Parts: sequence; structure tokens; C-alpha cells
Amino acid sequence: MTTDRIIEVLLAILSLIVGLYAYRLSSKATEAQGKAAQVAVDAGAYERAKEIWESSIDNLREDLASCRSELKVTQEKMAKLNDRLSDVQSELFRIKYQLP
Repeated sequence: MTTDRIIEVLLAILSLIVGLYAYRLSSKATEAQGKAAQVAVDAGAYERAKEIWESSIDNLREDLASCRSELKVTQEKMAKLNDRLSDVQSELFRIKYQLP
């Protein structure tokens, strides 16, 4: 084997090694890009979910405030109705004892 042939073989082996190394680095870079894209998608999904959650909580707070307000009004009406019922019962007892 001549020196030129040995140099050609060594260069071919070196080229093969460099090519394999470049392929490996490229594969790792592609994998890293995929992971980064997934993280970005996950972050976006998290933000959307957070916004939906906060909006739902706000709606529930508004509904709760409305229910409390309605409950207060209902309790006031019940108190008035109880007073009226007591008046009606008193009137019925008075009428009952007035009858012969």
C-alpha cells in the first residue's frame, strides 16, 4: 500500500467519524428542539388553562354574591311572612273565641 493510499483511507475514516459525529449532534439538536417545542406548547396550554380557571372562579364569585343577595332578600320576605302569619293566627284565634 502506498502512502497516498494510506492517507486516502485515513481521510475517509476521518470523514466518516466527522460525519457520524455531525449526525449525532444533529439528532440531539432535533430532539432538543422537539422538547423545547413541547415545553412551549405546554406553557401555552398552562396559560390558557389558568385564564379559564381564573375566569371560572370570577364567575363563581359573582354567582355566590348574587346568591347571597337573593338569600338576604328571601330571608327578609320570610320574616315579613312569618309576622303576617302570626297576625293572621292571632286574628283567627280572636274570631274563634268571639263565636258563640
